[in-house]
Amino acid sequence: MRVLLVGMGFLACAVACSTSSGGADPGSASSGGSGSISAGGGAGVGGEADSVERCIDGGMPTGGETTDCPTLMPTGGTCCAKPGMACFYPGDETYRKLARCIDDPQYGPYWQATYALDRLECGLSGNIVKVIELGADALACSERETKPCDPQGLVTPQELLNDQFNKLVQKCGGLPNETSLEVRFTDGCATELRERGIDDDAARLSCIQQALDAVHFACADGLDCAAMEVSTLQ
Repeated sequence: MRVLLVGMGFLACAVACSTSSGGADPGSASSGGSGSISAGGGAGVGGEADSVERCIDGGMPTGGETTDCPTLMPTGGTCCAKPGMACFYPGDETYRKLARCIDDPQYGPYWQATYALDRLECGLSGNIVKVIELGADALACSERETKPCDPQGLVTPQELLNDQFNKLVQKCGGLPNETSLEVRFTDGCATELRERGIDDDAARLSCIQQALDAVHFACADGLDCAAMEVSTLQ
């Protein structure tokens, strides 16, 4: 089973990641939030002693790697000089590209190419999508308990909002496989829940609806959507 928490923090790959020209926009919930990310390689690595020195793309450090953020987004898997460094680069209105210098015990420090999700756009639609209007029997948004928004490190408010939504759903029993769930917000309060999948558990959806109706999400102020997906197909 694969639980996709859309855009939560950076996407850490098993090997280095590098951006490609194709793929879905990471800011689209219907794309799964995975961005246009592909494996960065690792071929050409020799014996154990050699692999300690080489970067994950098989290249050797030159000694001239910059200790500042490069002007352009570095290629995933290439050597870097300052583990822990994080560099942001322009994306679009939904995300920023992010390069992180990773200290790997098996290889030399290398660049991991990923993204930071700034805004998620809800995308579930069609005849197979169940739509539930929220807030009809709830307190006014300004009178609800506020869920604080205090993202740490490189986590964005959108990514933390997705995480808060995921934890709320888990308290109601989680989702079955092959199910996607989106919630839309206005002024920090949930206004609509959309589900696509095989879930026919009315009690689960009622629990999620009641939990959303009780809270004002500070992280959702200025944002429109949160989403999660459970799938065995990806």
